[in-house]
Amino acid sequence: MQNTRSIGNKGELIALNYFKSLGYTLLQKNWRVLKMEIDMILSFQENIVFVEVKYRENRYYKMAELLSISQEKRLVEAMDIYIRDNEIDCEPRFDLIFVSNQYGINKIYHFPSYIQPTL
Repeated sequence: MQNTRSIGNKGELIALNYFKSLGYTLLQKNWRVLKMEIDMILSFQENIVFVEVKYRENRYYKMAELLSISQEKRLVEAMDIYIRDNEIDCEPRFDLIFVSNQYGINKIYHFPSYIQPTL
């Protein structure tokens, strides 16, 4: 049986390949600050895109189960720190990627601007 980390890595690899196929460039993967983590930080057309990846195998799900309000707040806080520390001067976007594996077939659901930061 796979552990949570290896399952998460599988979803992140699928998501990264998806973004690369669209022309995104990876800046950071699993970027950590304090006790927070952002799965991916990408650049695309002079924009910076922060990404949270969720991966589920063979189970039904509800969109509300993917991210809690407290998770969203931590992600926005981590994003704010990254922007401040790296002196980023462009409009950030925070996307959600959901990878669903049903019967061995991966489906990718991309939700651009899923989290609306309050900068």
